[in-house]
Amino acid sequence: VNILIATSVAEEGLDIKDCSFVIRYDTYGNEISSTQARGRIRADQGQYVYLADARSKGHEREKLNQYREILMTDAVAAVQKLTQDEYMKEIDQLQQKDARIRQIKSQLEARKRDVNQHTATARFYCRKCNTFACEACDFRCVSGSHYVVISPEFKRDKIELKPHKKPKLITGITMDTKVHCKKCGQDWGRTAKIHGAEWPLLKINSFVVQIEGGPRKLYRKWTEAALNIKQVD
Repeated sequence: VNILIATSVAEEGLDIKDCSFVIRYDTYGNEISSTQARGRIRADQGQYVYLADARSKGHEREKLNQYREILMTDAVAAVQKLTQDEYMKEIDQLQQKDARIRQIKSQLEARKRDVNQHTATARFYCRKCNTFACEACDFRCVSGSHYVVISPEFKRDKIELKPHKKPKLITGITMDTKVHCKKCGQDWGRTAKIHGAEWPLLKINSFVVQIEGGPRKLYRKWTEAALNIKQVD
């Protein structure tokens, strides 16, 4: 008698033509893995046995898998009875239902973010001299990670531009000028040239942020502040 002991990898891809007996010991899987394990039996009158430890839940899982197999077999039989038109109609209805569910989930997540996040009431102050710089509503998020200020008053009254010693080009965005606080010279970030226009691209760790009149805080990353900045392409 030849015996092969294997992990769950034996459930698929293992082909021994004279295999007549499969024993699964306390393994956890779904109805597909159970069907695949039985499928390793190649000999006529082959047998399949599932053994489980009394302290585990493997036995209950196997019984559930057997029930699911029955449902799966009935479902396949029902689909095979459909005409081509009925089949395509059923697929279309399922796709529309799935699309509606995903749309609803997306809307709920967006509403949750709106409730938990803040925009216009967040104020930014220079980390060094504490001068007021701008508000969160003045920002736009470009390409999901670049936060630029679109306020013309900010560019005119709040910052001083200097050449960058190490200009960069990231995902088509040119960054070749440094942005400094006009009052104290604190490094606030750099400019970003996007589609021919130049915008101040700021680092949040250069500022102290005050949200809804609460205490002023320092953030290392934009994601830590949980601000609902409008996204633009």
